[in-house]
Amino acid sequence: MKNLFLSLFFTVSLVYTAKSQNSESIEANYVMKLDLNVEETLKNVPAAYKNEARKNLETANKEGIYVDYTLKSNGKNSVFKLVEKISNDNTMAGQVVKMMTMMDKEPMYKILDTGDYTKLYDVFGRKYQIKDKLTDFQWKITREKSKIAGYDVTKATGVMLDSIPVTAWFAPKLNFKDGPDRFWGLPGLIVKVEGHNEKANFTMELKDVKISNDEIKINVPTEKKTYTMKEYEAEMAAWEKQMREQMDQGVDTK
Repeated sequence: MKNLFLSLFFTVSLVYTAKSQNSESIEANYVMKLDLNVEETLKNVPAAYKNEARKNLETANKEGIYVDYTLKSNGKNSVFKLVEKISNDNTMAGQVVKMMTMMDKEPMYKILDTGDYTKLYDVFGRKYQIKDKLTDFQWKITREKSKIAGYDVTKATGVMLDSIPVTAWFAPKLNFKDGPDRFWGLPGLIVKVEGHNEKANFTMELKDVKISNDEIKINVPTEKKTYTMKEYEAEMAAWEKQMREQMDQGVDTK
């Protein structure tokens, strides 16, 4: 009888523990720092505007470009979104942040169980929903340790876009295979990530995190028409080319 009681006790404990872990959710706040690649950013700017744009972008880099984001995750699905702020910041860096807010204010959702993501874009009133696979970053966990935002973290290295190196720090204590933006796939929440793309060097770092035993419900949107990222980028490239040609010809695009 005693053995039966102990067996039942441990079974109930395991079930309760599993239930608690499955229902645990987080709400994390991140800040992204950008260092723009000025010349690459200017590639699509008409020649008549390049000198002024170059000065503005260089000034913005010196001032420091910072953007706040939130990540809500229940371990199965997550939503990552830029924090919109009412700001009277008239510095060049402030203007860059305002432009980013206009162009990228829609959220991104990760479906962690299937390794998919969906990202919304609103381009001058036209809605797009991207639906594609999450990146396999081919993470390699190192032995290097540190402490970020009060958590013990471990360094990992990976690649994005097939060849671009990226460095991440994850906290094993925060048992979520999630992270900011499209970053995911490590055995703990990614609290810092560093990398670059053709337009900028970037760092995303955790400011703080709230842990809850109540599961956050995340409703992933389902639009009738979706695009892969390649399809969306091709449509945007065609649109930018058309706009650039109109500007070069002195046509009013309004």
